[in-house]
Amino acid sequence: MAISKFSEEGNQQTNPCTNFLKWNAGKTGVASETEGIFQHFNKKVYEDHKNAGKTPKEAGEQANSNLPLPFKFSFLGQMTTITGWSNHYDCGIFSNEIHDINKGILDVKVAKGAQGGGSATIFKGTYAQIKDELKNAGGVFAKSIYGVTGKGGLFNLRLKGSAVFTWSEFFNKTKKHLDTHFIEVNSVSPKSKGAMKWLVPVFTLGKKMSDTDIKNSVTQVDVMDEYWDYYMNKSQESQESQESQESQTPHKNDGIIENPDFLEGTPNADVPQEDFRRDKQKSLLNSYGNAPEGIVDGIEDTEDDLPF
Repeated sequence: MAISKFSEEGNQQTNPCTNFLKWNAGKTGVASETEGIFQHFNKKVYEDHKNAGKTPKEAGEQANSNLPLPFKFSFLGQMTTITGWSNHYDCGIFSNEIHDINKGILDVKVAKGAQGGGSATIFKGTYAQIKDELKNAGGVFAKSIYGVTGKGGLFNLRLKGSAVFTWSEFFNKTKKHLDTHFIEVNSVSPKSKGAMKWLVPVFTLGKKMSDTDIKNSVTQVDVMDEYWDYYMNKSQESQESQESQESQTPHKNDGIIENPDFLEGTPNADVPQEDFRRDKQKSLLNSYGNAPEGIVDGIEDTEDDLPF
């Protein structure tokens, strides 16, 4: 049985992830200590500093850091979400996460309500129904990827822009092997369009996972499955409740986004990719498959310097 890592208040469960990553594409097209890297937000550190009396700004300075490459992880699953920036409200745009891009209902909010307090829904519907409005409002299609680092840390990675296409190409080529192999990011690839320049991560299929690595992933899959089941049930209840209401007036949300994403200036990636929810790996122990033709296993002893 998996060890529970949920914070519970009454019957509510919160996301068991405390480590949140996003890709910093930069603006120069040249990798450096601040561009072409993963940015790391540690929610637990943030909350600990706030509880100790620090201001949100001070807590954020302690909770945010840059993660240099290489980066190695095992894949748990992915969902679709919306992120971005609203010039009209001068704040971040965010949404719930969905599995089915064709049928899932996205509840897209701004971090500030119309009167400047709380958060408020600005669009609600399937991606196809609201994608044009999203573009005009500053919303961006994004993938929310859950994984486990080589050190066993559970994390969420948010990708948008060109990084979504890079991930999609890699995922569709290697998905049959992600239950038994690590994913590695050892380098970046420069992109440009007109005067814009940026970097995308290069995902490669890494070495095969050991029995211990797979067991660690299984434990985290159990943890995330419990959360996903709860999350999707609550989303369905919310959808049914919304449909029963006559008014579609924006409403406040009790959830707070301490670290909203921002636009990177890269072309929007609004072409949905296949969604995937990883099956549990218990039956896969000691039954590794061969790497697909044309793909070379990653560096055997890739070292990283991750804090989790």
